[in-house]
Amino acid sequence: MNKNSKEIQKKLLTPYKDLILISVVAVVLFIAGSIFNFADSIAHLVVRIHDLFYPFDEILTVSIFLVFAFILFSLRRWKELRDELVKSKSKEAEIRLLAQTVVSVKDCISITDLNDNIIFVNDSLLKTYGYTEDELLGKKASIFHSRDIPPDIERQILPSTLAGEWHGELINRRKDGSNFPIELWTSLVKGEDGEPVGMVGVARDITKRKHAEEVLHRKEEHQSLVLQSLPMVFYMAQATAEMTTTWISEQVENITGFTPKQFTESSTFWQNRLHPDDLERVLREHDTVFKNNYVHTQYRWHCANGLYRWFSDHMVLTRENGGKPKEIVGIWRDITERKRLEFEKEKLISELKEAIANIKTLSGFIPICASCKKIRDDRGYWNQVEEYVMKHSDARFSHGFCPECTEKYFPGISKE
Repeated sequence: MNKNSKEIQKKLLTPYKDLILISVVAVVLFIAGSIFNFADSIAHLVVRIHDLFYPFDEILTVSIFLVFAFILFSLRRWKELRDELVKSKSKEAEIRLLAQTVVSVKDCISITDLNDNIIFVNDSLLKTYGYTEDELLGKKASIFHSRDIPPDIERQILPSTLAGEWHGELINRRKDGSNFPIELWTSLVKGEDGEPVGMVGVARDITKRKHAEEVLHRKEEHQSLVLQSLPMVFYMAQATAEMTTTWISEQVENITGFTPKQFTESSTFWQNRLHPDDLERVLREHDTVFKNNYVHTQYRWHCANGLYRWFSDHMVLTRENGGKPKEIVGIWRDITERKRLEFEKEKLISELKEAIANIKTLSGFIPICASCKKIRDDRGYWNQVEEYVMKHSDARFSHGFCPECTEKYFPGISKE
């Protein structure tokens, strides 16, 4: 039991002592009067007092009143002291509960005086750092500091704590010399008079958290490398009519010449750069994502170099558990080269079809005069054979005489 409780109990017993003392004196006087016949003397004295001062009954009444007043005062004071004792015991229970909580909490807790000397450590700290309580009490809190702590951070912890508080991450050292990361909170402890009496520090081992952060960081780096190496852009947009871009991969700058920030800062940036001939169609197709949950469209988009390039846009609408639209996720891919090859292919196919059509015309039935050998075309006109063939094919003619015709029309030349 503490000193405060003992003082309260002492105060609580004081009225009882007064009552017991009065009772003992009264009993002693009564016994003495009976033995030594003090009654007649007292009665004679009372009569004299009665004659000189007040009637005896008044003195008796006042005496009885004073006795009852003393009893009432003593009982009231006893009740006040009893309430104080109950409150004190309640506070003691709270303090014991708080102390047990501090001892059993998983975080490492230490209390130091204003000179940073350790005066208390909990079990978790002893287990984490590998020390015994005797090895730490009276030592400086810097016993936990690692050589890897930057000097500027180490110098600011104590002044900041004395000024109110400090919070941050740093490297601490166990008894075996091994280092580990912690998150530290320190604060100044003040007494009932408002004056500083000590400092408290709460340290948390964040080794697992740091490992998880490192793993997550590596994954993000890998994902970033993958996204940057793929010839496509990934993006997220609000599931609203405006479809404002909320995030877009860095690869967009390599493909379009615009930074991701330019896409996310303006809700109309993407729309304003659509080709005028594609604008109405694309916006109409995009609106169907709220009904079909998926849209694939192709369009021309104005890039930073001033040229329009073809893009393939795949959109997927994600929904919450209740079916409410949540977010739009999409993939944007440059298909300009593919479109160029498609156009060339279509042109080639068209030319081939036209050539094939001409070849079929010459391979069908051709009406020819049996006498003059003229050919009748589709319009009913008669044409020379070479004229007809040249019109319906790429063939060209060179005119000359065969040996028979040469003999016939130029007999002398043939013999020479």
